[in-house]
Amino acid sequence: MKQAPHYLIQTLFSIFCLLLYPFSKEVQASGSDLGLVVRENVCAQGNLVIKTREGWFVGAQHAQGAYFYVGDVVTGTLTKEGTASVYQRGRDFVGQYRLLETQLSLRDAIYQVCDQVRLEISHAENS
Repeated sequence: MKQAPHYLIQTLFSIFCLLLYPFSKEVQASGSDLGLVVRENVCAQGNLVIKTREGWFVGAQHAQGAYFYVGDVVTGTLTKEGTASVYQRGRDFVGQYRLLETQLSLRDAIYQVCDQVRLEISHAENS
C-alpha cells in the first residue's frame, strides 16, 4: 500500500485545522482573520497568496520576519491593505507583510503580486 506524500498530509491537516480554528477562543477574542497559505514565493522569494476563511485571496509581499509556506494556517488582519503582522497558528512565528487588495480568484491575486514586484523593480531601475 502506498503512503500519501508528506505535503499532502500536511495540507490536509492544515485544512482540518482551518475548519476548527474559527471556533477557538483565541480567534474569537482577537477578531483576527484566518487564512491558509495557498502559494509561496510568488514572483519573488517570500511573497505569498493567502486564502481567507471567507474565500478571498490576498497577495502578500514579504517585508521582514518569518517566511510562511503552502499549507501554513496564518492569522492577522488579512483583509485590510497595508503592512500587517501575520502569525502562524500555534507557533511564535511572526512576519511583516505588505497586504494587497483582496481578490476573488487565485489567478488575480498572483497577477497583482507580480505586477507590484515589476513596478518596484521598474522604480528602482529608474531611480
